[in-house]
Amino acid sequence: MFLLRSAGLREYPILSSGAVCQWLILPLMIDRTQTILYLFEVQRLFVALLLPEPQLSQLALLQAGLPGARWVPPEKFHMTVRFIGEVEDYLVEDIAQALGELEVKDFQVQLEGVGVFDPGNRPRSLWAAVKDHAPLSALHEKCNQALRRLDVMEERRKYLPHVSLARFVDVHHDRLIQYLQGNGDFSAPPFWAGEFYLLRSHLTRHGAVYEIVEEYPLLPN
Repeated sequence: MFLLRSAGLREYPILSSGAVCQWLILPLMIDRTQTILYLFEVQRLFVALLLPEPQLSQLALLQAGLPGARWVPPEKFHMTVRFIGEVEDYLVEDIAQALGELEVKDFQVQLEGVGVFDPGNRPRSLWAAVKDHAPLSALHEKCNQALRRLDVMEERRKYLPHVSLARFVDVHHDRLIQYLQGNGDFSAPPFWAGEFYLLRSHLTRHGAVYEIVEEYPLLPN
């Protein structure tokens, strides 16, 4: 997708197909002077940890016994540190550089327990929780500080580190309660987070595809 932006005024989404862009002609006037229009491609970005193979295998074992769940493919498991969202193409390099300047020590992560996002008693997704998320929250805040200097939009939601396991299509409440009770003691072996990543998300009709933009090693303890 692209954004057609008028100088200092508003943005207009337009669609593109391959290398051909469908231009939107808008005869706008500001103070009797025609507005200059710019075309920017946008990218959907987020910062995340990727999980080692043993943890991926442990999480995959949770993906059973819940009709109405649309399971996330294990190869797409990740732990979001900071969702950035859609940004204009020219900002990506600045974001990557700003994140690379962070000084953060490596830390241990352990997945323990499961939960759901349940706005208005309508379960939306199932996830695995993090036992002690203080180090992740600290990394999240450092990312916030770096992105704030670039005027990247703040996240509105309170940060809760997790790994998404499934989206719900039409899940029965009693079956969901039974599943949560049966898997409440889930625990995976801890692992050391030695790096974090800036990822790009490509939305396709088969779901999101993730691409690594940059890898950032953490400092050894």
